[in-house]
Amino acid sequence: LRSMAVGLAQSLKTWTNSVTLLTDGAARLKPEVGETLRRLEIPVVEKKIDGLEGSQGSLTAVRFADGSKLECQGMFFNTGHGQ
Repeated sequence: LRSMAVGLAQSLKTWTNSVTLLTDGAARLKPEVGETLRRLEIPVVEKKIDGLEGSQGSLTAVRFADGSKLECQGMFFNTGHGQ
């Protein structure tokens, strides 16, 4: 898991209390990173992402490969590439 994604999740907590880190599979978090996310109350979902759902141009949920969904109103993502 890229440290940039973790940093983004941490910074989003300044705007909202509702932040969830989706890893699209196994996260392989270092113990100290996992502890920081727990302390900040940022849940980590390690499920494979299957798609996004929306209505009238607005995001409503992330759909996972196992069929479950996470309702949401917005999404930020990290491609793992830097400049």
